[in-house]
Amino acid sequence: MQKIEADIFQAVTINYDILIHTANTPFLIEGLFLIQGLKGICTGTANYEKITFREGELCVLMPSSIVILQMVQKDFLARVLYVPPKYLPDLALAAGDIDMRSILKFNVLTLDPQLSEDLEHLHTIILHQLEKPLTTYRIKLMLSLINSYLFIIIGNVRSGSSEQHLSSKERITRDFLLRLMNDYREHKSVDYYAKELCVSSKHLSKVVKEVSNYTPQQWLNRSILLEAKRLLASTTLDVMEIAEKLGYSSSSTFTRFFKNATGITPLEF
Repeated sequence: MQKIEADIFQAVTINYDILIHTANTPFLIEGLFLIQGLKGICTGTANYEKITFREGELCVLMPSSIVILQMVQKDFLARVLYVPPKYLPDLALAAGDIDMRSILKFNVLTLDPQLSEDLEHLHTIILHQLEKPLTTYRIKLMLSLINSYLFIIIGNVRSGSSEQHLSSKERITRDFLLRLMNDYREHKSVDYYAKELCVSSKHLSKVVKEVSNYTPQQWLNRSILLEAKRLLASTTLDVMEIAEKLGYSSSSTFTRFFKNATGITPLEF
């Protein structure tokens, strides 16, 4: 599997001619990609889930995502901002700033015309800054501009749906998913997450299924499977080492889980 990664910030425009050569090839994304659709449509998968991306939308590709482009229209045009992995810890976003409903939709967000115009303007400013030498000062400026870009998006997505307006079911689902992101390697029981959230396992399963269309166990399995595929595709770790990283006591237990989920063994992947 090919990897997309760079050590420097990038602000570029992509089109059909650039993308068509990458069609049907899996790529491992390292770093953060913010992609604003300007024209046309493309389709593909992000972490093995189907997505459709078109004009007037913003696609956020998170680090360690596996992306496959399947179709791109000849008139497709988009602007891309890229943040290298080494600068991600310096971004000001916290877990509480993330709108979980957008995560459930794999981060394809619809933009209104004014927001699209604002993001295009900010993209142009970032592009002009990148044309100059990347000094320590300019790196700090870049991070500030990208933080502004992200908070503009979040402010729009969260408009009218702030914390106090979340229903109890939405809040439980959000808290479950946030905890899952941190704990899925060590804790693979739904009972654990229910206890941490002070609800019954039955109630947690019902609520998460209703809000996200997936049960807690399905989310747990998906998280483990995605990380397993990423490690198999992008590292030199053997099956035993990957099993240990994912919290399995033996490689046979991990192999059984992987084969039940995919139909093939980790070695065959």
